[in-house]
Amino acid sequence: MSIKLLDGSTIPSFLEDEEAFESWIANRFASLDVNKDGNLSYEEMMPEIESLRVLMKDLELDAREEHDKTNDYSLILKKFDRNSNGKVNKEDFKAETKRIMLLVAVRLLMKAVENEFAKLIVFSN
Repeated sequence: MSIKLLDGSTIPSFLEDEEAFESWIANRFASLDVNKDGNLSYEEMMPEIESLRVLMKDLELDAREEHDKTNDYSLILKKFDRNSNGKVNKEDFKAETKRIMLLVAVRLLMKAVENEFAKLIVFSN
């Protein structure tokens, strides 16, 4: 068993491996596409939206203190539903997932820099 740490460089490496990323997207999309129609309805997207909302909050990508859950879901869904037809196809799912994963990578790198900077300040005092 190997353990792989998730850091700011792991995500871009995964995204650059087109075969691995495409396979992961296909599997994730298929697991969400309950009715197997090749599109994700808003209802089918809810598990993904819930996890993204938690991730955004954990990584401080959403700095608002008060959250309107319904509005949060609506905003995230609009990002995935690029043609506003109430459904998300696999290509839109892939593009938006990639964009979000890159945001996560940048935020992880920023947190690492902040942590190292804090150590320097403590060490210099």
